[in-house]
Amino acid sequence: DTDGDGIDNYNEWMLGLPLDQPSVLTNALIWKFQEVSVGTIELTFNQRKGTVGENNIPLPGPRIEQSGSLTGMWSEASAELTDGPTLVQPDVFRESFALPVEGDEGFYRLRFE
Repeated sequence: DTDGDGIDNYNEWMLGLPLDQPSVLTNALIWKFQEVSVGTIELTFNQRKGTVGENNIPLPGPRIEQSGSLTGMWSEASAELTDGPTLVQPDVFRESFALPVEGDEGFYRLRFE
């Protein structure tokens, strides 16, 4: 990761991103899900915070949504911040959220708006 944006050069190349400049609008390319207890999973991701460009446009913030199907309606998930935000690189923070697992199957998505 020669540009220090938290995304390794291979993934930057695969996504068509510049290898020598930090990619400021690529939040959450580094994330993981893990089961922390019965009925609860944890989502951890890195997020850039701050502003970008000469007009200091704020970077998009995260929104965790859930749905019973990929084609159904999405609603805000009952996510509880369990760790963070922790500074891991200049302007990059790591956050972890606990998410309840309801029923046998369902879907979560992470959006930045």
